[in-house]
Amino acid sequence: MFLLDADLLFRRPINNLIEASESYDAVMAIGNGEHRGKSYRRFRVASGFVLFRRSGYALIGMWRQMLNRTEPVEDVRPWDWFWEQICLLDALENADFSVLQTPDNCLSSPGFERDAAVWSANVPRSEKPSALNAFMAELDY
Repeated sequence: MFLLDADLLFRRPINNLIEASESYDAVMAIGNGEHRGKSYRRFRVASGFVLFRRSGYALIGMWRQMLNRTEPVEDVRPWDWFWEQICLLDALENADFSVLQTPDNCLSSPGFERDAAVWSANVPRSEKPSALNAFMAELDY
């Protein structure tokens, strides 16, 4: 099962990633969380690009439990921007699941790297028009 953001553009098939995931509970885009020279938990995992195998469905339940918390984590309040990401990371760290990390050239946001299989338009509002233009150009629209 895929959980995906609506602003993703699949530029080419990801069959190799799906095949490689067969012995894992989930596939996620996990990084170091760095942003402007600092590391943040909220930037460590992309909650808009997740593949769950049946063996990983319990992780969805743990994620749901984390989402229902009422106290902020770092400076992220419940249901504010980045809440889903930080809760997914907490669920991952409190569970025993095998997770395949997506290759670096799989998901690209906001740089729209030419070799990325998937582009994400998860960019600040001021950059949305240029992201849409990049998507339209990619689609020869």
